[in-house]
Amino acid sequence: MNNGIVVPYATFLPMEKELGNELRAVFERVLSRSRYIRGEECEAFEQHFAEYCESTYCAGVGNGLDALTLILAAMDLTSGDEVIIPSHTFIATAIAVCRAGLRPVFAEPDIDLYTIEPDRIEAAVTRKTKAIIPVHLYGQACDMDPILVYTAVTEPSARVFRATSPVTESHFAAT
Repeated sequence: MNNGIVVPYATFLPMEKELGNELRAVFERVLSRSRYIRGEECEAFEQHFAEYCESTYCAGVGNGLDALTLILAAMDLTSGDEVIIPSHTFIATAIAVCRAGLRPVFAEPDIDLYTIEPDRIEAAVTRKTKAIIPVHLYGQACDMDPILVYTAVTEPSARVFRATSPVTESHFAAT
């Protein structure tokens, strides 16, 4: 019984009231230039976001799969190296690992937070483990302190960058 209360799935009205005119102006500018990829607005965003994250670089990409693919390509990994990833994640995490010629090794999540369980990572580490991709989900950050003791942690924290907890700071701010 809902007592007549309707909770909207999503509403952008508050953002529309605050930013609507500015967003429409940017949309019109991009549309009139026909530069939808790598345009001036993208370059400005990359510069501002890199500064915001106190990073030297930022690469704007179309989605998380592209971001993870670029990160893994930039690392010194070789075919057959193992990358530990959570078993509870979007498929793009595993696809990026496979696309790089690496072997995904799945670790089970924390039953309360749904993020990768640090103790399960320890059990999955082998001599071939070269990276870990912890994934923050549903507004819950992974417990990064015990994870950071391992080699080459790649933290795709697009949804939690600049959160209040220091464990959520990204090592690849451009993701």
